[in-house]
Amino acid sequence: MLYIFDLDGTAIDSSHRANTLADGSLNLAAWRENSTPEMIARDSLLPLGEQWRDMVARGLEGTHVKIAIITARVMGAADLQYLDDNGLAYDYIYSRNEGDHMPDDMLKKIMLHRLARDMGVSMKYLQSFAWFYDDNLSILKMGGDLGINMVNSTLYNQKAI
Repeated sequence: MLYIFDLDGTAIDSSHRANTLADGSLNLAAWRENSTPEMIARDSLLPLGEQWRDMVARGLEGTHVKIAIITARVMGAADLQYLDDNGLAYDYIYSRNEGDHMPDDMLKKIMLHRLARDMGVSMKYLQSFAWFYDDNLSILKMGGDLGINMVNSTLYNQKAI
């Protein structure tokens, strides 16, 4: 089994760092300004993140469970420290490179193909054994179009409360 997690709005509540533009889209400049170690430390786990942490705490050693992170955020040292501090262990991690402005769905499609390559498996394997949790409707559609088992994390987190 392979669990793939997005971070923001899926496993982590980082909404205190997000600002939107007049059209409702994310203000990336403000997001980057708010991505300081102090602000990242104020993030909190959503129910799905708590379940991820608890699954890791129970131990995955000797199981056939793998965890991947596929996020459109640019990851820095404070982000990686947050994951570690909160018990969000992973086997694979893919994030946006600084200066990359590719749309999230295209970016994550490439990341899915990289994940399959890095695991030494086919996309057919991902279609059969992966569960991808994300809150972005364009990502949910893209993954569904690829035949990946997609879970709308917004709905999942609401049911878990």
